[in-house]
Amino acid sequence: DRLFTEEEEQPQSDIMDVKLEPIYPEIAATIQQAYAVGSSICEEAESESSVKVNDITKKTPAQCQETKTSYDNTKEINNYDKQVIAANTIDFSDTKIAFLGDSITAGVGLEEIGVEENVYTTVVKRALNPEAVYRFGYGGYGMSYLGDSLLDKYENIPFDTDIIFVLAGTNDVYDGSEDEMGSLNDLSTGTFFGDTYKLMTSLQIRYPEAEIIFLTPMSTITNTWYQEMLPDMLPMERYVNAIKAVGEKTGVTVWDLYNENLLDSYNENVMAEYSVDGVHPGVAGHRVLGEHIASELIRMKMGE
Repeated sequence: DRLFTEEEEQPQSDIMDVKLEPIYPEIAATIQQAYAVGSSICEEAESESSVKVNDITKKTPAQCQETKTSYDNTKEINNYDKQVIAANTIDFSDTKIAFLGDSITAGVGLEEIGVEENVYTTVVKRALNPEAVYRFGYGGYGMSYLGDSLLDKYENIPFDTDIIFVLAGTNDVYDGSEDEMGSLNDLSTGTFFGDTYKLMTSLQIRYPEAEIIFLTPMSTITNTWYQEMLPDMLPMERYVNAIKAVGEKTGVTVWDLYNENLLDSYNENVMAEYSVDGVHPGVAGHRVLGEHIASELIRMKMGE
């Protein structure tokens, strides 16, 4: 695979090797049903003290209440991010940034509007004006060998990259189960813990001078619908916690998008304004995500 910057024409095999329909064919046709199921569960949870009512979503009543404010929370976060970007004095002109990820990084859902103009990595580029931005998005890929793994793709990142972002984990949720989760005491290949550990440490070894930052997946309503088809599927929170635990073990920075209550598609307004299908952001969703990454990077460089 050829390396590329966002200014260059990007290889079809690197960016758009899987279209929306093959990745999530059922969701494309049934997302309204998924939303209805998720909403009813959260509404029922409000009047129940038992977590058992939330077996499908694995959300507690408190978490359901939080998702209802995700739209307002997303707006507030984005307004703050815009202020940080506008006031930025950090010079990124000699910084090369790479993004490695799944179909969100590939820009799935933006094809008709224009991937390159609207994908979140371009938003980061416009906000920070770095020397180069590299985008490596692979539809259907995850952290681990529970399915197609980014362990087979990370070496495409140029050696002189200064900051490496990894945004993945959603596809692992659909492919995994308790038996394949692993733990900090079981870092076997083929477990989520083990393969995430291998990806983090492999990046550290290959790019010793780079700042490596993993982003947790965001909460998505599609988990509710898939859980009905995949009874062994674990809640996304388990994978989020695993990424954070492995990050602490390896010393890799992890930004927790899941618990920031950002772009949570369980919220109907988030679905309508920021998402194309419940898992992939639309133009506005990519803008919010890109501005948040840029803002967090500025604050990190400022030592906050």
